[in-house]
Amino acid sequence: KSISLNSNRLDDLESAIQFANALSEHTFLDSLSLRHCNFGEVDWITFSAIISACSRVKFLDLRNIGLGSDGATVMAQFLESNPPSLETLNLSHNQFNDWDANVIAQALPSNTHLDILYMTNNPMLEIGKKALLNAIFNTTSLNATTDSNHTCELIFDHHPHTV
Repeated sequence: KSISLNSNRLDDLESAIQFANALSEHTFLDSLSLRHCNFGEVDWITFSAIISACSRVKFLDLRNIGLGSDGATVMAQFLESNPPSLETLNLSHNQFNDWDANVIAQALPSNTHLDILYMTNNPMLEIGKKALLNAIFNTTSLNATTDSNHTCELIFDHHPHTV
């Protein structure tokens, strides 16, 4: 089952909480698209509850929702929790910079289920991309290589980076 709520508004706290509760009760959701949604004045704790409720979703599309640095922290916590069903996560167009990429990269080694991470059109430079790539395949030492997440494909600017 799929739900597409593209370009909708979840910009008040009550609606966001109700949405998080509905998501957590829905056990058969394969795909959720929230691209271009407006979360307005929803605080990061509530947004985190919405994202945490997506732990059984296989495909999560969060393109262009203005996550920025605070959202990168929420997404890193979500990825670090290693949601068992999440296979594809689209974080394109979210104004992630190099620092944000590093925060997300630190969470990737503990995630063993994510197959594809889209990061297209984020204003990160090579240092941010390298941090993400090193999280997937770090060759600085043998221990670092074994600790890397070898299962995830990163996509920047429509070019996949796999190991």
